[in-house]
Amino acid sequence: MDPRLDNLHDRLEAWLGTLGAADAFRPDGVTVVDVDDVAVLITTFADGGLPWVRLTAVVATDVEPTVDLLRDLLDRNVDAVTGAWRLFSDGTLAFATTLPGPGLDLDSFAACLRYVGHAAARAPSGTPTPADTAAG
Repeated sequence: MDPRLDNLHDRLEAWLGTLGAADAFRPDGVTVVDVDDVAVLITTFADGGLPWVRLTAVVATDVEPTVDLLRDLLDRNVDAVTGAWRLFSDGTLAFATTLPGPGLDLDSFAACLRYVGHAAARAPSGTPTPADTAAG
């Protein structure tokens, strides 16, 4: 593992314990925590010589990119405090933010984690949830 990420992973582990999410699910380099019934994926990576943290909430799959939806996502991105809505070519709709590891503190991490979860919980109306698409 990249030594720049080791320290960041240790801090994230400690912070998740402090936030009451010490029992987070950890498959293959991804940490998944529940934020108000929304699964937020936490990943780390190095780029440009710096460690980064990405917080992502997958809101829906098999989403059709209608003009109304794309306009709604654009409006939401303009209003977003941090992060952005993303609609991937495979139809996955997610809300994500990326934070620089250096200087990141518990309060900023916790605020962004809550923000991503709350944004995802307010998905565009009519957007199917992952549970809806799995059942259909």
